[in-house]
Amino acid sequence: MLNNVKRLDTVVRDLNNILKVKADYNNSRELVDYKCLTNNVLHITGALLSEDQITIKTNFNDFDSMLTSRSYLHSVFYNIILNSIKV
Repeated sequence: MLNNVKRLDTVVRDLNNILKVKADYNNSRELVDYKCLTNNVLHITGALLSEDQITIKTNFNDFDSMLTSRSYLHSVFYNIILNSIKV
């Protein structure tokens, strides 16, 4: 019975952590401009781009921004661009 209580306690703690992360994410959302974010990532990866003479083309005509966490979206854009350079 004690083992079951310990496992249940672990599950409750894990669920609490998940809810905390979700609340933190919801509180940190802001309107993020895609072009600005892309330019920031291109500035960071600029040495790699110029070294291999890589050009990045974007098209944000239909959707130019999103209400989200800037750091999460930055990470996504950074990984997409960096992985495309590695190919």
